[in-house]
Amino acid sequence: MPSDSDSLQPGRLAPIFLLTALIHGAALVTRFDVIRDMLPEYVHAAVLTTQLPLLLITGYFESRLDYGPAMPGFPVWMQIRSRPVKWSLTLAFTYLAVFALQTLDWSFGPIDPTPPLEWPTAQRAQWFFTFTFGMAFANYLAATSILVPALRVISKPLRRLPTLVALLLLAAAGLGLSLAALQAIAVRNGPLVAELLAAYEAARRDPVLAAGLSLAAILGPALLAWLSGALRRKPTEAARTDS
Repeated sequence: MPSDSDSLQPGRLAPIFLLTALIHGAALVTRFDVIRDMLPEYVHAAVLTTQLPLLLITGYFESRLDYGPAMPGFPVWMQIRSRPVKWSLTLAFTYLAVFALQTLDWSFGPIDPTPPLEWPTAQRAQWFFTFTFGMAFANYLAATSILVPALRVISKPLRRLPTLVALLLLAAAGLGLSLAALQAIAVRNGPLVAELLAAYEAARRDPVLAAGLSLAAILGPALLAWLSGALRRKPTEAARTDS
């Protein structure tokens, strides 16, 4: 649980988590190949580079939420008492999982978000959305078991900093890691990384468009946080933190 000096109420940040949930959900929709083929490559490049910094920012705000009293020993998925938070974390995890499965051409038994190409479009869409949005609860359990603990550890030291500084550091770190990963993949060959190579080259060809979309998705939650007052600590809170 966050300390009293930097804790925030879930309802206060609900619009931020709703916005990040929409961004993660839109990114997930782009993984359906019919939609994926309709979008230019620089959009995919922006989506790829946006997800990690946005996830770090989401985790930072989640780590500062005060959900109220909880019974000791309760699992994390039972402690989170905010639907927007659940939606955002679930969709972020689902996107990362689907991206990994499709890129590496993996499946877990019958769980495979990629439908056979020979199926009709309607049947393929039903299959895709069943194994993505339709598995929301299972993905939420996985997100709270994998993502949330890691994000809380990363966010804990940053809560000592002013919120704006913490968000800038997280955004820079996330973008740096995303671009480094794309650049590292760009030196490899093979069908498994063909899509990533295309996204990397698209980002190089259209850096303004790719960067513009990425920054809009990343700065949107930060701007909303500023408008809601989440970036501005009360004097009494700052005094308690300094002491």
